[in-house]
Amino acid sequence: KILYRESDIERMLADGYRSAYRLTGT
Repeated sequence: KILYRESDIERMLADGYRSAYRLTGT
């Protein structure tokens, strides 16, 4: 099983949101 740390999850989410904003260009 793969266990993720809260910090890792927050980092992944942060990167995802940043990429999403760049794609949407908002």
